Amino acid sequence: MPHTSRPHASPTTPRPRIGIDARKLGDFGIGEYLAQLIDELALLEPWCDFVLLHQLEAPPPLPAHMTWRRNDAGKYSLREQVALPWQSWRERLSLLHLPHYVVPLWSPCPLVVTVHDVIHLRFAAQLSLAARAYARFMIGHAARSARHIITVSEHSRDDLVALAGADPAKITVVHNGITRDAQPMHPVQARAAVRELLGWDGPFLLTVANTRMPHKNLPRLVEAFARAAGEVDAGLRLVIVGGEPPAALQQAVARSLGPRAEQVVFPGYLERAGLLALYNACRAFVWPSLYEGFGFPPLEAMACGSPVVSSAASVMPEVLGEAAHYFNPTDPADMARAIREVLTDAGLRDRLVQRGTRQAAQFTWAEAARKTAAVYRDVLGL
Repeated sequence: MPHTSRPHASPTTPRPRIGIDARKLGDFGIGEYLAQLIDELALLEPWCDFVLLHQLEAPPPLPAHMTWRRNDAGKYSLREQVALPWQSWRERLSLLHLPHYVVPLWSPCPLVVTVHDVIHLRFAAQLSLAARAYARFMIGHAARSARHIITVSEHSRDDLVALAGADPAKITVVHNGITRDAQPMHPVQARAAVRELLGWDGPFLLTVANTRMPHKNLPRLVEAFARAAGEVDAGLRLVIVGGEPPAALQQAVARSLGPRAEQVVFPGYLERAGLLALYNACRAFVWPSLYEGFGFPPLEAMACGSPVVSSAASVMPEVLGEAAHYFNPTDPADMARAIREVLTDAGLRDRLVQRGTRQAAQFTWAEAARKTAAVYRDVLGL
């Protein structure tokens, strides 16, 4: 882990200029990572100047030590392989931080790269042959060429070492944070918001996932829900936030629930306020994923005061600790068992809520920014 206390440069030493490839601002996932990290880096002691490479229509104001610079190179394009090094040279960058494993083949300054997960190596069969080859090459190149690598979990670090041959000595784990707006609402307010959003405010389970990604394991969740609802509450619904369901998921709903298929609700992508209301109003949040690099939704549900029922696979025990009730994600019967226990055992539910509040509080973007800045200092020898 890089040291967090370093001597400051003398007044005659030029201030370091740190570039951040922020072209993915506005995207899901990495876009949120960038937005939160930049906001918190802006609040730290201004020991360096930041140059943020962006593609925003109207970038927001920044403090004096942060500057926006336009970069229109397409993401995953050949052009970015030239544009990023050229802009790094023109801006006299001391270091460039890339928030994704796609890094330039050459750079005039040291590179720091954040690798969130290696899902494209773990689940390569989901990709075309071309996409698979591209991901394998770029992840391997990032592992070799970056001066330092940030991963968002111990699990991602171990995967990067095992699957891409990364040197563990140059990897620092910096857990993500969760946003401050994830917090409990008054129950009446939450139910009213859900009623306005969905047209009802009855009991429901919630999950948040890209419905088209097989590793999200949603067909098994639907099967488990059908079992649990039939045993506990015939009026229970399952709300799946995250886009329109593909044909395979629709078929799973029809197969598992038959005439009760309307009990599985797909509201699509939601504005933040609607999602927070669902986190607050659900009977339980269920996280069936087979693989994650980190996993924001269950932590956000915990921060909002909901009990979490989670897959025991991948990174989940690392991030959720003892604050979740676990199941085997490949076994719908075991998933149904865990859901049923949380719905029927008030003592268990209360313990999960209390533990979840404490667990979620451990993950802050302020701490993530502090540790990221420590990586920058370490790479620059400050």
